[in-house]
Amino acid sequence: MDNTPRYSTVNFVKETGETYTPAGLADFVAERLIACKLNSQKKVLKILEPAVGDGVLLLSLLRRLKGYPADLDIVAYDTNPESIEKAKKNISKSFPKVQVSFRHEDFLLQYDESSRHTDPFERQEDKEKFDLIIANPPYVRTQILGAEKAREIALKFNLKGRIDLFQPFLIAMTDALREGGSMGAIVSNRFLTTRAGTSIRSYLNDHLRLDELWDLGDTKLFEAAVLPALIFASKSDPGVAKAKFTSIYESEEGVSEVTCDIFSALKNSEISRFESSNGKRYAITRGVLGQINGSSNEPWAISTVQNTEWLASINAKTECTFGDISKIRVGVKSTADKVFLKKDWDDLADGKPELLHPLITRKNATRFGLNAEFSESVTREILYPYDMSSSVRKVVELDDYPNMKAYLLSHKEALSSRKYLIEAGRKWYEIWVPHAPSGWKERKIVFPDISEKPMFWVDDSGSIVSGECYWLVLNEGENPDLFFLILAIANSRFIEKFYDISFPNKLYSGKRRFITQYVKNFPVPFESTYSRKVVELVKELLDTVDLHKRSDLEQKLDILVNRCFGV
Repeated sequence: MDNTPRYSTVNFVKETGETYTPAGLADFVAERLIACKLNSQKKVLKILEPAVGDGVLLLSLLRRLKGYPADLDIVAYDTNPESIEKAKKNISKSFPKVQVSFRHEDFLLQYDESSRHTDPFERQEDKEKFDLIIANPPYVRTQILGAEKAREIALKFNLKGRIDLFQPFLIAMTDALREGGSMGAIVSNRFLTTRAGTSIRSYLNDHLRLDELWDLGDTKLFEAAVLPALIFASKSDPGVAKAKFTSIYESEEGVSEVTCDIFSALKNSEISRFESSNGKRYAITRGVLGQINGSSNEPWAISTVQNTEWLASINAKTECTFGDISKIRVGVKSTADKVFLKKDWDDLADGKPELLHPLITRKNATRFGLNAEFSESVTREILYPYDMSSSVRKVVELDDYPNMKAYLLSHKEALSSRKYLIEAGRKWYEIWVPHAPSGWKERKIVFPDISEKPMFWVDDSGSIVSGECYWLVLNEGENPDLFFLILAIANSRFIEKFYDISFPNKLYSGKRRFITQYVKNFPVPFESTYSRKVVELVKELLDTVDLHKRSDLEQKLDILVNRCFGV
């Protein structure tokens, strides 16, 4: 067995995903795991911790199993020998008589797809199976794992798209569960709503009965910038129809009902708003797991009676979605910003390179129209080595642009180190995500990927959009008035409510993520008197300079958008 650590060292939390579980969270996970399902008829209870860390989760579980009428058979994995020693010390101090089989091994190697299918006649029941699994698996994103390692793991566990290391852990943990067994895991809440989480959502839906989901949102329980979620599931009766779903996020709206700690509030079903000891206010939403169009390919969201009825009324007034009538793209990604994006192009000793173009960033963001001081506010230009008249990506020849050639050659070593670009058959001086050059001159709606409030604006300048923003253009042949209608909908208070119900994926401080997989689902109403009035009003607003009048027009638009959808 190869025991070489693959993702766990003490010193590099970001690279390894090793973040120890806070004691309060560990207690909460242990309580919910036992509450969800515990077979009291077992004479021997087999327990697994696949990434034991300092042992705090096992300790919390053992405290709640004290007096349980069965022998405990416990196995704990970790690739970090220092973590194992720490866990041994912590557990033996509190439970000197409890025996734990600590294994300095990679848990994933025991249960990956390749090991399961190497021998087609191998019986699944010959694998070691467990009654309870409790875990805070490593959270390591694709860019930290590296492309080659990520592809290897994705292939072994039949995952698609960008993966996080906790995803194969969930699959391996499912494989390690005995029929009727239960698991509780702390993971990143990103998988609930992002496209990268599609594969794991589908897998969990098909192989487990989800008992409870808890989106702990921006509670800042970890030092690392990870927004946690909790999964409690059983190896029986796959399906998500009745899974309880609870979320908690900061909220300044409404009156706090009580002052208490986060976990006390979560345990009390009567509390929906509270203030924590640090003065932050939180709102708790409780319901069941719902899915857009009933598909695990779409984001998972909380379904309540009120939300279900509200969405049903919206669906009845919806003719299509943004994704049906427009192309939504992320901005350019150079993967070498220090070379392609600069503020001091004029200061270069060898002269300013050719093919520089104005770049729209989130600093240009304002509602409906570009910042009034756009020309002054654009302090950055992008070097864009493509034929701007081409409808397909067409890189220019360096010999045709001597200044640009000299500049890029001075950075050739750094640019050529982007092996993924070379392997894709691209030239060493290309941008990784350039898009079709001729598309930039089209009238487009631009929006930052992260903002507290919707921030969609029109760009007629032909500028290139940076990778921290998204942009959309109407599909060819669509009614041009739809451009103004979706601009109003995207900036409305209506869409804030639609977003929060359909995609409960806020970041810290109430910030929302406006990305393709969410925006494509924004609704467009049937043509009506109200929708035509919206179009007229948006056109008027875009021609208005007076700030007070613009504010008044935006308020009127909010009312009209609501009426378009009958709310």
